Amino acid sequence: MPGIHSKEFPWFSPPDVNRRRHAIEAAKLMLNAAHTAPCAGGVDHMEGELVWGEREQETIAAKMEELSYLPENKRVDEMCRIEAVMVREADSVLLLGDIRGRNTPFDANCG
Repeated sequence: MPGIHSKEFPWFSPPDVNRRRHAIEAAKLMLNAAHTAPCAGGVDHMEGELVWGEREQETIAAKMEELSYLPENKRVDEMCRIEAVMVREADSVLLLGDIRGRNTPFDANCG
């Protein structure tokens, strides 16, 4: 039985639903392109996460706002708050990371 959550009011029109679905499909293709791009030394060092949905995006945005108010983040505090608003309004969020950055964060050797 389909349900309607009260926070989804006003309900989305069919064009809005199609736009959101297509945005998620485009993000999936972007994630696939990131994984299949040429890697350093033939080793896959990318990791990615595709997030969509009101609750999931609100969790990310709330954490971004929380981190922006820490005393050591005065340089990027306003930027994090602006990006948190963008996360809330986006259809989906694609997070990409580099695993190699943990071991060699400033490795300028392209190999």
